[in-house]
Amino acid sequence: MSWKRLAWLAAGLCGLMLAVHFLGAPKALFLCLFAAFLYAGERPRWSWRSAPDQAHLAENLRQLAFMTRLGVPLLRALEVQARHAEQPELRRIWSQLGAAVAGGRTLSAAMSARGDLFPRSLIGMIAAGELTGALVQNLDKVAEMLAREAKLKKKVVASLTYPALVLGLILVLSLFTLLVIFPGFAESFRHMNVPLPLLTRLLMLATSWVTSPTAWLLAVGLAKIGYMQFRQGYASPGSRRAACSWLLKLPVFGPILRYSSLTRYCWAFEGVLCAGVPLLKGVRLAAVASGNPLIEEDKTHLIEALERGESLGEYFWDYRDLYHPMIASMVSVGQESRRLDRIFGHLAGWFQTSLEAHLEAMSALIEPVLLLLVGVVTGTTLIAIFLPLYGTLDHF
Repeated sequence: MSWKRLAWLAAGLCGLMLAVHFLGAPKALFLCLFAAFLYAGERPRWSWRSAPDQAHLAENLRQLAFMTRLGVPLLRALEVQARHAEQPELRRIWSQLGAAVAGGRTLSAAMSARGDLFPRSLIGMIAAGELTGALVQNLDKVAEMLAREAKLKKKVVASLTYPALVLGLILVLSLFTLLVIFPGFAESFRHMNVPLPLLTRLLMLATSWVTSPTAWLLAVGLAKIGYMQFRQGYASPGSRRAACSWLLKLPVFGPILRYSSLTRYCWAFEGVLCAGVPLLKGVRLAAVASGNPLIEEDKTHLIEALERGESLGEYFWDYRDLYHPMIASMVSVGQESRRLDRIFGHLAGWFQTSLEAHLEAMSALIEPVLLLLVGVVTGTTLIAIFLPLYGTLDHF
């Protein structure tokens, strides 16, 4: 059993114990049955198999390219990977790819069956390498792109981990205050013959809601309905584009999302051009790799403009608000020098540097805000407790 399963099991047991302690066994059982009822009919989104790590997958692809460069047949190299990969899920994936190749399918066709693991842009690069005889070089390029993607995700997750932990701490602290600390004071305040301040009355109302199973059931039910409505609306491309457009306008997170998608876009464009993929097909693959619904929608207009004879740099300049003015100016230079692949590689590095700078700025901005929020929660609780106590002193 992996540590993730143990962590989920421990969290579930702790939640159940807290519910039994504060609500009693009958109410806790009722909550569990209600949660099971809400989950009934949901499609499972997780599996007991842990997803393979992208960094390990990139390393395996490098090893595959090295073996094929030495003259080892592709099927034999896949068998070696299936036997010696570090993670069990990777061994199973390489075994499936080897069986598909042994059955007469190409490597790109076998990878397309695992679209959740291999992006379409990478599959297109491998398919181009199979057609042009540059499979080894393209495997190295695919491994490099996967390693870059894994490194980028790790940086973004590391920057968001601290704010998430602090927000979780604030939530736990607030619940602990409302469930454990304040109920005893609230009971004493009810027996006092003194007027209670508004802040104390609001905190007592919040305590009564938190300790009420009906309030929990209502909150869970409303959250379930809201989640279903959000998932149903987000399933349509128009809703995804509207959500992306709104997120890109946010002051702090907008530039991070924009530079992240443009970094992936330029990486993919560099990869498909180096792999020998035709420009029109490369536009499609790079747009999908960007992860930006607005860029994915715009790829059709971009292809139509290229088919009409319009320059790639001119199109990027006309839509510089969607892409970036730097892309427009640099791509125009790259088309004149006929080194468009190097230009996109340079742009990817520039956007990655900008993304890292914005992540550092976000961390520096959010840290004092979170500390202030912790102080507000703690100070509000102390003021709500001590104001009635000072009020009782006036009666002596």
